[in-house]
Amino acid sequence: MGRRHANLFAVPFAAAIVSGIIGGGAVLLGASTTPSLCLVAPGMIIVPGVPLINGVQDMIRNHMTLGISRLGFAALVTTAIALGLFVATVLTGAAIPVEAPAQAIGVAEDAVFSALAALGYAFLFNVPPRVAWACVVCGVASHTTRTFTGQLGIDIIVGTLIGALAAGVLAQAFARHFHAPAVTFAFPGVVAMVPGAYAFRAAIGCIRIVQHSGGPTLVSDTLALGVTIVLMVGAIAVGIAAPAAIFGSRGSRPPAVLS
Repeated sequence: MGRRHANLFAVPFAAAIVSGIIGGGAVLLGASTTPSLCLVAPGMIIVPGVPLINGVQDMIRNHMTLGISRLGFAALVTTAIALGLFVATVLTGAAIPVEAPAQAIGVAEDAVFSALAALGYAFLFNVPPRVAWACVVCGVASHTTRTFTGQLGIDIIVGTLIGALAAGVLAQAFARHFHAPAVTFAFPGVVAMVPGAYAFRAAIGCIRIVQHSGGPTLVSDTLALGVTIVLMVGAIAVGIAAPAAIFGSRGSRPPAVLS
């Protein structure tokens, strides 16, 4: 659809419907007992994490117009994905709960899957293979740090900030070593912490509120998700920006997306 120059918001909407139907079909066939993961996980790869983080950083640097534009674009794309997933839930009957308890995993397991996410993002955005391992190190450092702090009882927002700071510091070090822009390492390093699943659940909560299919609990859960999203994205942006401001940055644009 992208190569055919389809509407920018129709693409994630259609992709979310297709992936959601496949995930919902797996649930209907009994292949999974976690319907929310089957529906949400495929849509995570198209969450516009880079515009979200860059938008917050632009506003920190007082580039308000550019920041608002990026944040607005990211919000509309995320809403399109959420609407596509909602259509998939209607067609398949598999539900995405607005309130979903967090499932803790071990630090070692977290490190493995964080590495896979960072590596996939690095190659998707055409990062040179010779520096891909550094992106993986940043990804493992950020998300594993957040998981470890969570096990210590630290709030997820503070844990996200600490993880992003770890990725930001490493990105600056790798930027000087490879003579490359710091964002080459920073964005793959924090991609796994972008709260895409929170955004999907918040959008679906809003839809259910409009449909009058929930009470005060749904409203409070949806509002809590919205506040959490804002704070997490802000924490990621600040975590990346702070080391760049302290040590200096070798570039502020993410790697070019593959056409």
